Amino acid sequence: MKKSTPATNPDAYVAALTGWQHTCVESLRAAVRSGAKLDEAIKWGHLVYLSNGPVLLIRAGGRTGVIRFLARQALASPESPSQTWRQI
Repeated sequence: MKKSTPATNPDAYVAALTGWQHTCVESLRAAVRSGAKLDEAIKWGHLVYLSNGPVLLIRAGGRTGVIRFLARQALASPESPSQTWRQI
């Protein structure tokens, strides 16, 4: 199985998607960008939004073709950097 080359920027990531995945990611991206001021980048081969570290990750594709929307959640007090990702 040939591995695909990761997108070099967020626009290329979205442009490479087709069908319902393209539509869904485009809608999620618009919603995120209209909300809080976050930096947008490609990290780990996926669309990631950052503010003092990663906040959201949008992953399209894989064998099942699902969209995964992951958010960082603080587990302890704001003074503690303990965080994890959860799928929403």
